[in-house]
Amino acid sequence: MNEVKKDELKIDYERYNVALNKVLQKAPVRKDGYIHLSDIWIISSLPKDLLLELIRVGNVRLPSAAKGIKNRKKVIFKNSQ
Repeated sequence: MNEVKKDELKIDYERYNVALNKVLQKAPVRKDGYIHLSDIWIISSLPKDLLLELIRVGNVRLPSAAKGIKNRKKVIFKNSQ
């Protein structure tokens, strides 16, 4: 059986981060001023765990109209602008 090298298991965060930032520009800003994780998930089809990891790691660019990102009622990211 072939052993899988650790390098092959690394996630290409840069590629997913680019995709996330494109989705964030398309995602609706809700009445409360936040983009909701469920909307990001629907638009991108990326797993929620991966989205949470990308948001946690940073390099997220939100539209200026957005206050941040919410997961249900909890704010998980605030816009720095």
